[in-house]
Formats: sequence, structure tokens, C-alpha cells
Amino acid sequence: MDTTERWIPPLSAGRRPAGQALMALLEDPRAPRVCQVSGPCGIGKTHLLTWLATACSDPATPHRQRPDMAVSLAGTTVDSATWTIAAGLGLSARTAKELVAELRAAGRPRLLFLWDLNRSVEPEAVASLLLGPLLDVPGIRAVIESACDVPVVGQSAVLALDEPRWTEVGRFASWYDRQRTGSPFNAEQVYPNPGLALLAAKVPAEAAVSADDPDVPATWWASVPGEVRPAMGALAAAVRPLTLQEWSVLADPEVVEHAADLLPPDSPAGDTWWLPPGPLRQIVTAGTDPVDLTSVARALAATVPRAADRTPDLLNADSDRLGLLLGQCVRAEMAQQLLEDPLFTACADPLATAAAFDSRTENHLYAAWHAAGPALLGESDTATRAEILRVRLLDGRTDHGLPPVPGAPWHAEWSCWPMQEHAPLVAAALGRGSFDGRILAADATGNVQLIDLASGRLLDRKVLVGPEGMTALTCYPDGTVTAIGHDGEMHLLAGDLRLPPPAIGRPTALAHLPAIGDDTGTVHWFGPEGTSAERLHQGPVTALSATLLPRAGDAARSPLLVSGSIDGRVRAWRPGLPAMERVVTEHGHRVTAVSVAMGSAGLFLATAWADGLLRFGPVDPAGHAVEVALGTAVHALLIADPNHVVCLFPEGLTRLSLSPADPM
Repeated sequence: MDTTERWIPPLSAGRRPAGQALMALLEDPRAPRVCQVSGPCGIGKTHLLTWLATACSDPATPHRQRPDMAVSLAGTTVDSATWTIAAGLGLSARTAKELVAELRAAGRPRLLFLWDLNRSVEPEAVASLLLGPLLDVPGIRAVIESACDVPVVGQSAVLALDEPRWTEVGRFASWYDRQRTGSPFNAEQVYPNPGLALLAAKVPAEAAVSADDPDVPATWWASVPGEVRPAMGALAAAVRPLTLQEWSVLADPEVVEHAADLLPPDSPAGDTWWLPPGPLRQIVTAGTDPVDLTSVARALAATVPRAADRTPDLLNADSDRLGLLLGQCVRAEMAQQLLEDPLFTACADPLATAAAFDSRTENHLYAAWHAAGPALLGESDTATRAEILRVRLLDGRTDHGLPPVPGAPWHAEWSCWPMQEHAPLVAAALGRGSFDGRILAADATGNVQLIDLASGRLLDRKVLVGPEGMTALTCYPDGTVTAIGHDGEMHLLAGDLRLPPPAIGRPTALAHLPAIGDDTGTVHWFGPEGTSAERLHQGPVTALSATLLPRAGDAARSPLLVSGSIDGRVRAWRPGLPAMERVVTEHGHRVTAVSVAMGSAGLFLATAWADGLLRFGPVDPAGHAVEVALGTAVHALLIADPNHVVCLFPEGLTRLSLSPADPM
């Protein structure tokens, strides 16, 4: 029995009753699936939810209280909120509809903690277009913090923090007394609002307060010195919370330091300040001269580092600062030039870029950025983000203004997007024999297209026809093309090499050498010396690849089979020998594609998983493999030659290289 004692962090401002109520609700199987934490601005909704997320992340937390995902929705749009939630749940979904479909198909219970909905770019749209359908999925439980209405799903609980029962009077008063330094406001006048209390604590003792109608925001503003007010006005014009350094760009740094002492920080860490939309911002805005939004944007632009030729050094600029600049430019209605610069949109904070694009007319860059959006949101390295965007911008080898990026560990050589108005691609194979130098790519209707391996140019939209919804496609060395249909039947599309189906198990995966994976987790080898089989997985084989290894003292080469399964593990087997005990590589999601090849420098392996992760590179103890996500799950991987891999998505293909890019 596990006797580990659970650690629960303290909950300040007398909020223990609220915390206990949420814990009890999560543990009760009869409780409503959804609980909304509500209340006015400053009431402490975000603080309560972040406390809950911390308290329920302890290893000793009971199972029903452990969240599958806990995240802030601040700064998100419908799309970026969808990508954020999908990534947190380990799913690859680009739209709310896709996310809901994946959750319904999985059928697993999930617990979500979501806060700052009211700080999203479009709270009502996020609530109605994303959260409503999401919370309607059976098995989804959620605790949501918001000042706006969330679509009610069945019976929902509401914890209104402005109700006195959720805040202990005595503890609140003791907490408030520790914050104030002579404020004329007493605890009773600010109870039960911690945000209001923190603002009241900043009011000097000499301030005049009406006993009949204590107006904390107005009294606080009246106490702010005149020389500090322009700095407060600049803060009210900010599109998001600012660090002291960022705030100092918009106003005199010495004045900003004084202003920061007069205003409670916006973040629990005490390192950002903001005046979000609400009564306090309205008071400050009404009491200061209008802020020149163009000047604000230009002041931020001046802080972007410059290269030797005096052009903006975007790759070495701070991503958050670029995002702030973009947001202020949107507010000043001068963002068009930035939104037409591919490198800027790759380097700037992805949440800010998604919000900026959301307010603009669609164009080629918008479409490419949106397709790459889920991957851009999850990648912190700016050079890698630029290459991810480049994958989607490429049309053949035409880069549309974004050349290969120095410093990225890989780069895209070409992309082909033939599925703009056609059925999605579902399987691919590297051409051999009469198809040498070509790629065979099958769509969901069974049409097999022909694409040039060197350039990515579409050569033929219907070179072969196979079964609808095929799950695997391969081309053998003699040019024979074989596919597996959605029903597990094997189909000969070209040539005459037929492999017998497994005696037990339904075929699920093919390799370019005579091997088959089946739904029992077994890999079958049909070699010149006979047939053999090895069970490598507990679940169905979802991907299979093969290569030939040199054999010591023998001119012949022996096969190496590499397979993946629903457990996320990749295993290897050399027919005639026991399966290798060590897992080659693994990740906690279903393997969607695998490819292996032998080169002069050794083995090269590429693996893709259902959550969108792609891992490719040499198989060596030093771990030189590259990890990246490209915006959607990869359905097939083809190693053209070591250091080069072709990835198949539903909407197209791209060829990636581990070779360093030329300088821009």
C-alpha cells in the first residue's frame, strides 16, 4: 500500500473552504462533470485554479483528482486554444471539430483545469465554439475559471467566489492586515475580494475614504501622484502583462519603478504588471491623456536587436518581445507589414501571432502559418520554428521569402501540397524498379499519385488505383506495388510478387522487403530460406520498415526489420535470431510511421507518433536524433538516403534533410 503523504500547498486569503469544495467535487463520482469558478474581476479565480492544479499534481493525489491537463487560456483564439488543449492531451488536432472527434473516438475519461478564459482574445467564441462541444464529450470533466458564461453541459456546478461562504472572514482579515501598510481601508470593506484588497493595501493612510461608499479603485487612483500617471496610462494601453523592463520601454524607467510600487503585480510571481480590461483600466484611461499607440509600437520596435547590416536580427530577438510588438501594432492598426514577413511570424510568440492573424484577411502566409500552428505553438527554438513554417511555405523548391535558416538542426528541401481540393493522403511508398526515383502516394479514395523524389513535383495524379482507405502501401525492389485495405485484405496494384497473408492475424503493415506486420503484434518474414515470425508487440503492428545489414565475412546481407505499435514502442528483429530485447526508441503514443536505412555511417531511423512528434537521425548511443513536430501527425516516412527523409501528411509531402543549411 502506498503510504506517501500528499503535499497540498497552503491557500491564502481565507480560501480554504473553496479549495476543500473543489477537492470534494473532484473526488465525488456523483458530482457534476463541469464546475465553473466564477466571480468579478480580482476575486481570485485564477489563483484558486492554479492552486488546484499544483495541489492535484502531487504524486500522492487520488486518481480522480489528477488532471490530464491544466492550462491558462490567456491570449488564445479558438484555434490556438484548440492546439493548446490538444497538445496537453497528447493529441494531434488542428480544429475544435477534430479535437472533439479524437476525444470521442478515444472514449477515455479526462479531467481538465482551464483558467483565464476571460483573458483569451475572444472569450465568447472560445466558450461556444470550443469549450461547449468539448464539454459535451462523455467522460470529460472540467474545472473552468471565467468571468464570462460557459455553455452549460447537462448539470454543471458553479462556485461563485463572491459568495461569503467560500472565504473565511477571520483568515481573510489576518491575510489582509499583513498586506496593508497603513491603508485607510479595513478588511470588511474589501471582503471577500483579494484583488481589491491588494489594491486597497496600496492606498496611503492619508487618503480620504467615504465610510458610506468606499470606492477602492477611485480612491487608489486619486492617491497616485500626477507624475506617475502617464506610466499608468501606458500600462493601460498594453495588450498583455508587462515585465518591468518592457514597461520601462513605454515610459520613463524611474517613473515606472515608482508606479510598480503603487500597483499590485498581475502575476503570483510578482514580475509582471497590467491593467486588464475592467473598471480600473477605465478609471486610469479616463484620467490620463490618450496614449499614442503608434509611438508605443515604434518604441518597442527600437528594442529589437540589429544585425551587422542594421536589419532586425529576428532569430536572436526575444520571442515574447516580438509578440508584444506585434500585438501593439495590431492595436495601432499598423501590423500588415509584420504579418507579411515569414521570418517575423515564425520568430514572434506564436500565441500573439495567432491572435494577430485571426484579425486579418487570409493570404498564403496565413494559410501556411495556420497549418503549422500546432507545431509552432509547441516549439521554443526560433530557428526550428522558422523551418517548421518553411515546410508549409514551400511549393516544390520555391520558398516564398523564407530561405533555409542557419542554426536549425534540419531543413526542408521541398514540399508538395497536391491535396488542396482532393481527398487526403493516407499512405506512401518509395518507388523502386520501374518507379525508381519516384514516390507513390495514395489518397483516401485509392488513387495513387506519382511524385518526383528529387524535386517534389507532382508527375501523375492517378498512376495506379487501389482500395479505398488503404492502411499500408509498399513498392518491392522489382517494382511490384502492394497495398492493404481498411478491411485487412492485401491488394496487388502493379507487378506480380504476391506475399501469402499470415496464417494467424490480419495484415496491418508492409515493408519494401518481403515482410508483413499483423494485428497480433507479430512480424512475418518471407525470405529465400523460408518463412519465420516473431511477436514483437502486445498490440497491432502499426508501422513496419526493413533494411539490409552487412554480414561479417559474407558478401550477402541480412535483413533487419523495425516495427512500431500502439504502445509507442519501436522494436527490431533480424530473422533467424531472437528479437532484440532493448526497445529501439519509444514515446507515449501510437507509432504512425517508421523507416530505417543502412548507410556508410550506420543505421538511420525515422519514427513518427500519433501526437505529431517526429524523431529522425542516426541510431547511435550519442543520441544525435532530431525531434520535431510539423503541425499534424505524419502518416508515412520514406528514407530516400541517409540524412534525408520524406514525410507524408494528409495534405501533402515534404523532404527533410539533416544537412546544415547555407547562410541566409
